Amino acid sequence: MTFIERPAANDPADPFLKMATRIAHNTEGARFGGAVVIVPPDGGGEPIEVLFLDQAADAAVFWSILSAKIRTVIDDLDAKSKQGWQGRR
Repeated sequence: MTFIERPAANDPADPFLKMATRIAHNTEGARFGGAVVIVPPDGGGEPIEVLFLDQAADAAVFWSILSAKIRTVIDDLDAKSKQGWQGRR
């Protein structure tokens, strides 16, 4: 496997390269259960990085966990937005 030179820590490509490294190093002997990296735009929160190594890899569980993580981020952003509007009355 060829590895690309690591970008700066604030580079949007960094979480993807880190995930590729995690997949390469952690799937030996384990069943790959899925992976996802979501990098929001600046100010949109922290990236979401999830790697599943699951002997009983289940697509429904994968998507349910991912949906819950995204819903949590959306709820947090909504709450922050509402707080900002309340302070501008």
